[in-house]
Amino acid sequence: MGPSYESPSINGTTNKVLSHAADYVFRPISSVSMQASFSFQSDIEGSPMPWNATAFKGTLQDFGFNDTDDFTAYLTPASDVDVDGVVTALFLNAILFVMMVAAYEVLRRLVPSVYSGRMMHASEGGEDTISSNLPDAADFVVPLDWVGPVFGVPWRRVRQAGGLDAYFFLRFIRLCLRITSVTAFWGLAILFPVYAYGDGLYKDNWHSWYHYSMANIDQGSWQIWVPSVFIYLFSFFVFFVMKQEYRHYVELRMQFLGRGDSRIDCPQRFSLMIEKVPKDLRSDRSLYEYFDKLFPGKIHSACVTVKLPDLENLSARKHRAMRRLEKSVASYKASGFRPSHVVGKFRLRCLGIENMPCDPCRSGDIYEIEDDMPPPKGVRVDSITYYTQELANFSREVFLMQKKKSRIIETGNASPRDSSWIQSAIDAAKGTADEIIEESLEANELTIGASQSMQNHESNYLSRRYGSFDEGDPRRSRRRNPDLTDSTRDTRLLDDEHLVEQNGTRIDNHDAYVEAADCLNEEQRKYRRTVGRLGLDFAMAGFKYVSKHLNVVVDSVVGTTMSSTSFVTFLDHTSMTNASRSILTDKPNCLAICVAPEPRDIIWENVHQEANVIERRERICNVLFVLGAILWSIPLAAIQAFAKAEQLALIPGMEWILTFDGGSLKAFINGYLPVVALLGLILVLPVIFERVALKVEKRKTMSEVQRSMVGRYFYYQVVNIYITVTAGSVWKSLADVLEHPAEVLEILGESIPMMVGYFMAFLVTKILAGLPTIILRVGPLSRMIFLRSCFRHSKLSQRELDEVYRAETIQYGWEYPTQLLVIMIVFAYACISPVILPVGAVYFFGALMVYKKQVLYVYTPKYESGGKLFPMACDRALFGLICGQLTFIGYSLIRQGHWQPIFLAPLPFITVYMMGYFKENYTEPSQQLSLERAVDLDYHSDQMASPEGSVTLGAGAQNIGMAFHRYAYRQPVLAEGVGMPMPYRRGEEDDLTEKLIRDLRRSENRYQGMSSPRGDRNGSRSLQAPPSEEESAGTAELSHPHEIV
Repeated sequence: MGPSYESPSINGTTNKVLSHAADYVFRPISSVSMQASFSFQSDIEGSPMPWNATAFKGTLQDFGFNDTDDFTAYLTPASDVDVDGVVTALFLNAILFVMMVAAYEVLRRLVPSVYSGRMMHASEGGEDTISSNLPDAADFVVPLDWVGPVFGVPWRRVRQAGGLDAYFFLRFIRLCLRITSVTAFWGLAILFPVYAYGDGLYKDNWHSWYHYSMANIDQGSWQIWVPSVFIYLFSFFVFFVMKQEYRHYVELRMQFLGRGDSRIDCPQRFSLMIEKVPKDLRSDRSLYEYFDKLFPGKIHSACVTVKLPDLENLSARKHRAMRRLEKSVASYKASGFRPSHVVGKFRLRCLGIENMPCDPCRSGDIYEIEDDMPPPKGVRVDSITYYTQELANFSREVFLMQKKKSRIIETGNASPRDSSWIQSAIDAAKGTADEIIEESLEANELTIGASQSMQNHESNYLSRRYGSFDEGDPRRSRRRNPDLTDSTRDTRLLDDEHLVEQNGTRIDNHDAYVEAADCLNEEQRKYRRTVGRLGLDFAMAGFKYVSKHLNVVVDSVVGTTMSSTSFVTFLDHTSMTNASRSILTDKPNCLAICVAPEPRDIIWENVHQEANVIERRERICNVLFVLGAILWSIPLAAIQAFAKAEQLALIPGMEWILTFDGGSLKAFINGYLPVVALLGLILVLPVIFERVALKVEKRKTMSEVQRSMVGRYFYYQVVNIYITVTAGSVWKSLADVLEHPAEVLEILGESIPMMVGYFMAFLVTKILAGLPTIILRVGPLSRMIFLRSCFRHSKLSQRELDEVYRAETIQYGWEYPTQLLVIMIVFAYACISPVILPVGAVYFFGALMVYKKQVLYVYTPKYESGGKLFPMACDRALFGLICGQLTFIGYSLIRQGHWQPIFLAPLPFITVYMMGYFKENYTEPSQQLSLERAVDLDYHSDQMASPEGSVTLGAGAQNIGMAFHRYAYRQPVLAEGVGMPMPYRRGEEDDLTEKLIRDLRRSENRYQGMSSPRGDRNGSRSLQAPPSEEESAGTAELSHPHEIV
């Protein structure tokens, strides 16, 4: 059976929500209720009205808030937590820590599939030698005794086990650990004594956070210079550590681009992804020949993606029939009776498991199924026979449609709009517009002389050669869409000797087109020149522009089968690198090139989407998300208004909660219910971001989906911390800034520094409750318990068992923002209150151990992007550093520092410069393989493929051409074969399934033989350089999609 084709789902979303929710829900009232909840002021009379509330009055009324004049006055910032509150949080979270660790030690022995899933898959598959060489999880007897062995696993083995994505995620945590641990030592050694013996307001209050912070320095004291110098050293140390990690990243990135992922063998390291392919090149043949002329003899294959909604629907129905056939076989194996069902009965599908139809009677005559006649709905049929026939029928329909699409892929196809009279009229109008514009160019002397006709002829010829659908007059092809024919002008690198017509005869007389142009009526030429000079050429250009973009929009909905996305695989690194770093054409917005992602990383149902359309959707979604951040205070106010015990008491029968236990239950509900409601809202955000990236923006790779989640979730956390928590609402903060723009730093410095106790409680909770929740894996555990409780193991097919015990990967869109949140808090308080530095170091050490264990024993990478998220995480960390620097500058102003703010003013600009420096010198160069590295790799490949003692240039390319399969970047739905059911249990004999497979094979041979002449099994073929005589004699070419596994 070919690779299954399933639409990407948000795997693990529910599990991740549960895991992260537990992290926050366990937080004590003293800390949680102040992170995201906002109390209503009981007395709002006389409260100052923020500047911008009136301006947004209409907007608030639209959301149901009528009393908008006092809306923002209802919101107040969070308050700080004293030392006693943090100690209480520490005590409560320590109890939770012990309980969760004890539960983990028990559960990891009872449910090893949840806590050692990678090891289980390795033992079944027998291929994961890296996991098999790790310490056995069953040997960990004493609680937390796994920390030592996990800590001792070398980074090289971690990289081999988890891939570069997981490796650089752990390296980012290690980077944060190094920053916090080193600066914690120097911060406690330098800043702590200066603050502790200050003469500020807290000099006698030893039992306060601010006795050991910058708040204990006297106003305008010389001691402000100490933290001012320290923050420079702190920032430069961050730059130093980050630069070292960037160098390490580029080196490993080059290895990945040159050698690929060692766990799979695919041509990804030799392939390019081409976006914005013009219509004339949207076929395998034309694209292959185009690149073969640019890089002669260096092209392995070319694959153009296609829009396949009909084939995807058929494939989904085929896989559904295959799953139900396997389910019927499993029911027969478990009960010993052949199952039956009523055709058309509804089936419930839950967490990837589908139950048998609800049929309490299970009685009645069995309908005899005929070979070519499907049974009507409402009759009872034998399930195995019915689904075998249905699977065979769907396989035949898929095969026939694959053949039809394969012919289109090879030669290209025209838009269905081309045959309509409306399109013909539009073509005629565009032809007239072209003539007017050309006459205008000649009148304004914007042509390049006699060679123009030759160039137009060459462009028209190559347009026909590279997939144009106009076989006749070349001028008609040019008039229909001149932008597409012009896009092939980069092939003018060919000289006159290469210009031949389709029948192979040489073109020696190029004056024919010039003479045809001179035959135009002189009066018409004068008329067109006159109207062109009056501005009609401008109107015609506008008409063409609108028509062009309208065609793009229409084609994206109901247009052509061929898409503007394609993949080209080369035979050597040098040619691929030159192509990736070159400008192939001088036409704008055409042939955009990047290194191809792994086939496993691609979301195949979105791969055909137009790049311009995706960019447009992304901009719209970003605007909506920005608007959501601005309106963030509205759901906060709604939660505080309705998440109260008084509102629950309005439910009939719930009045008792107001008076129970003297009102203690009411206080508990009012403290926790708003927190749980708001945390639920916050934890839904990543789910929304993922859904938007997959279903709205329709991004093409899972790594791009995770990247969008990281960026958006991070900025929402910035809004939640720096604006919502400290100022009450985004509008209130904007009102303060607009009212006093010169005091923006002081506004920032007044709020953040006085929240150190709150964030200390937050980090304590993250360490003692958050990290054990991650390793406890509440979500996957709940899922496993539910599936085991609701479904019998014996009645599950092997495919369903694989879904139950499926491999899981790290959800980087959730995990990176969590680490960025902590490092951003540390950056904000590192120099103001250095006591937070060791707490941050403890968190990052615990996070490194927890996630390292998960990478080694739990998570299995499903795709590999080469650590592309690491530069983005570093960039966002530097953004958090800038926020911390601005906070410190604002606080130094409040502490009446005179020269210190001037001394500190360049620091944020230096950080911005370093962000650009890292991007220019490390991030951008790491996107493609360097030419120097490419030449070395090709020389080594030629050396390995040549006889001993000599080096034959190109020998390595020949081996590569035979090693890689041409269908690696063909859409799976085009390459999958007939659906074959899996055996009831892997590794066991299953006579019934083997008989079904033989029947399906006979059916396959019958309809394949009827649909194709003998020797013509030309399925979804992608073009490739013709094999040599030795290769042709020694190997049989694989040319049918059903032969691909």
